[in-house]
Amino acid sequence: MPILTPASRSLKARVARATNDRRVTPSALAELRRDFIASALADYMAAKLGEAPPLTREQCDALHAVIRRHAIRGVS
Repeated sequence: MPILTPASRSLKARVARATNDRRVTPSALAELRRDFIASALADYMAAKLGEAPPLTREQCDALHAVIRRHAIRGVS
């Protein structure tokens, strides 16, 4: 697993603290978790793409489509 950036580590710590804090609302905790997952995923993608040869336009479009499908599905 790639090393998390300082921003992702900070979000991970915030999630851990919020999990044990009864004053944090469930929606606020869900937002923190979403932000951490997005940040960690970006770290992972950056690490893997840094090891790989350049992607074709079609490959970039396919990856973008996966993210867009998830974003659209997640909208209420």
